Amino acid sequence: MPANKTIILNHFFPRFLGWTLVLQLLVWLASREPAVAAPVELAIAGFAGEFYRLFFGDILISANQLIHEGSGAYVVVDQECTALALVATVWAGIFSLSHSLKKKIMMAIIAIAVIQLENAFRIMHLYYEIGKVINRFEFYHLYVWQLINFITAVCVFFFLDKAFQKKEFNLGLP
Repeated sequence: MPANKTIILNHFFPRFLGWTLVLQLLVWLASREPAVAAPVELAIAGFAGEFYRLFFGDILISANQLIHEGSGAYVVVDQECTALALVATVWAGIFSLSHSLKKKIMMAIIAIAVIQLENAFRIMHLYYEIGKVINRFEFYHLYVWQLINFITAVCVFFFLDKAFQKKEFNLGLP
């Protein structure tokens, strides 16, 4: 087996499993604590709702609910809609890499921003779907967006790893 594959197997994967356990536990604990979960849900619902309003306008935002003015149908942004479990998995991968701590922190910040932006688009699309008389909400919610979430997470992880390996993208970090 080539040396670099052995290094990956011996160093990355055990660290990845450890970070995954720790970060997923933190996400689970945060989701069980209303003082932590509610502000996150409200912020994500508010961001997605206000962004949607810029383009379409037919939305009422009530706490963590996005309500379609025409039909009265609504989307609830709850703990499963925060994408924090996905962020935790990407962060576990990032913190398992051999980059400096400063680079890992910068990568983690970029990763959460990209994933939450994609999550806002997901919420906006699902909200748009529920406004239709005949909609495919369940199909998009359970299948299409899960695939898009997975592909986004993998692409973000690999892009950041490659980008931060290049000297011209290191943002002056050692």
